[in-house]
Amino acid sequence: MKFGRPPANQRRRRAASSSFPFGRSFPAANLSCGKEAPIHRRLQDGAGCVPSAPGEKKMKVALGASLCSLCLCLPLMGQEIGNLPEGVIESRGPTLVVDFDAASKAEIRLQQWLEFAHTMTGLNFGYWQGIPQVQEQYEGKVIRWVGTKAIPRDKVFPLLQTLLISQDLILIPQGAGPLQTWLIAPLHAPALEAAKANARFIPVEALGSFRDQPAVWIYTVVPLRFRSADRLGSALQAGMGRRQQGFSFHSLPGENAILVQGFGEAVAEGVQVLQQLDVPTSSPKAKAPAQPSQEPQIQNQGDYLLFKANFRSEGALNLRDLIALCEEEGGQPFTLDASLIHNPSVLDTPVTFFGDKKVEKTKLFAFTQTILKVHGLVCLPTGSGESAMIRLAFLDNLSPRRLMGAALLVDWREVEIYRDQTATYLATIVPLENIHVQTLGQNLRAAYHGDGFMPLPSESALMVHGFGPFVAEMVAELRKLNQPEPAENSGS
Repeated sequence: MKFGRPPANQRRRRAASSSFPFGRSFPAANLSCGKEAPIHRRLQDGAGCVPSAPGEKKMKVALGASLCSLCLCLPLMGQEIGNLPEGVIESRGPTLVVDFDAASKAEIRLQQWLEFAHTMTGLNFGYWQGIPQVQEQYEGKVIRWVGTKAIPRDKVFPLLQTLLISQDLILIPQGAGPLQTWLIAPLHAPALEAAKANARFIPVEALGSFRDQPAVWIYTVVPLRFRSADRLGSALQAGMGRRQQGFSFHSLPGENAILVQGFGEAVAEGVQVLQQLDVPTSSPKAKAPAQPSQEPQIQNQGDYLLFKANFRSEGALNLRDLIALCEEEGGQPFTLDASLIHNPSVLDTPVTFFGDKKVEKTKLFAFTQTILKVHGLVCLPTGSGESAMIRLAFLDNLSPRRLMGAALLVDWREVEIYRDQTATYLATIVPLENIHVQTLGQNLRAAYHGDGFMPLPSESALMVHGFGPFVAEMVAELRKLNQPEPAENSGS
């Protein structure tokens, strides 16, 4: 069976109907009977334009299944596909071969490319009305490319976008679901603002499908683990931000993350660059290749990490690198307190070693806390279970009440676990049934010039709070003191 071009009167009717209003589908793909469902759908369901007579339903279902497959294959079996003339599109199994030389020779208009895309994808297209006579200006535009290109059938929409962006045209989505319409608009400021206003948020993990979509505006948020969003965002904006109109990186206040917005292809590439840069500068897995005469600052030695002396080295390990390494090796998730979010450059403070330091990997978290405490930072455990985080904060910015409010309450029998956690603030209640806790609490407060002791007379207990080593040592000493008085020898 061979399908040729329709008669001239049908072509004129089709051309007249191709100037479609906003939100309306192309008539070329409307295989329906009146205003009912498409004919292949109704035949498949055993229903037609005329009510079925008794006993005819099974025959119509079988006939419907055959005609359904025929209707779906019609656009690809003939010499004309999607309202494009013979020789422009050739179907080769799962791919379509587009002959752009033939398309240029036949002076294929934008309107015909849109009808072809609608037939193949089922998507609706329209013209943006933000500028007068947009449709009249662009629907008759001839797109002249050269050569041939084989594309999978599911890449027709990206191909259309490539054709559009080559003519400085973009797509603006309107609506959602089956009623969604893609509006063609020129690439200039008013249309770009409309594209931004209708942009879709795409999670980072779903950006792969937008790598070949250069005419649709999207945005995403990329959280950073190792780098400062403010510094990295500014650097990328100054470099990559100029590559495309409107494409931009913006750091998000209060979050170490970057908002990336632009056309799909550019956003996917920008996020890839961000992910390549968001690595610790000095960790064993991410360190740049060292010069032959220069040893790595951190050396992996089985169950240990060796931190080499670096007081004479340039580009020494900094706090941010150490935190990233600790999270990578130990799995402790860190976040920043408000006092650090507004001053992230503190994390760029170098960590200097005047001699080699060998640290057991299981003790890396405790070692990191010691370094943080030396630089005036503390760890505030926040949340529990899978949502638990370690919040880093400036010690000098925390009032005693706020520090106590963020303390980790620990059973007195378990405080020994925290003996080496110098930057974690603890609170525990120690039972002292053999000691007058009121007097003991007052004496300890006077001796240590602080309020780290709170007597609980009714419970015969003392609350102790402070950083891990202090609390562990104090509980051990208090339990030694809590000995019953020796019984007096009774006279004979």
